[in-house]
Amino acid sequence: ETRVITNPDGSWSTEEVRVTWVDVSEDGKVITQTWESGFMVISSTVGYTESHAVHVVAFDAAGNETESEPVRFYII
Repeated sequence: ETRVITNPDGSWSTEEVRVTWVDVSEDGKVITQTWESGFMVISSTVGYTESHAVHVVAFDAAGNETESEPVRFYII
């Protein structure tokens, strides 16, 4: 991920941030975790019916996180 940093004087710079793991949440419950190694855990305790809101949270090694906007999808 590349972050853009805007300074008070209006100038800007960028920094590279390496994501070390990602959580995918459905309706507020984490359903998968994926690590830098490619290892993934998928929850089998959540039923997938009707509609759901999914968002992703990515973490770097320092514990900083960034979160996507929720995306709603429907199972037909």
